[in-house]
Amino acid sequence: MEALRAMIEKEMEANQNFLSQLEKFWKVGKESINSDISAFDIRETLIQHILTAEIFDTVFGDSHFHRENNIAHELEIVVNTFFTGTVRRNTLSKVDNYYKTIKREASNIDKLIHSHR
Repeated sequence: MEALRAMIEKEMEANQNFLSQLEKFWKVGKESINSDISAFDIRETLIQHILTAEIFDTVFGDSHFHRENNIAHELEIVVNTFFTGTVRRNTLSKVDNYYKTIKREASNIDKLIHSHR
């Protein structure tokens, strides 16, 4: 999380596209979530979205969550202004064991559900 916080701070200083999309998302957040949502809340929401995207995909399969949920879709637009390719792979590789554990447990849940049908 600290690495992502630092990355976001860096992007805020140098990436105009990121700032523009972040501002747009903040407006959506104020309209859809809470009119008092703060810059801190927006940053933390962005970080949580990055860290949980793979978990949603693992647990729910091809749920289309990031394509059909308005907030998640807007977050993805912001994320794609800076968190792509090598940056994404290198950053998320640091929590790969966490994802592997979740995938293993999700597989066990799926097996349990199917065995009771």
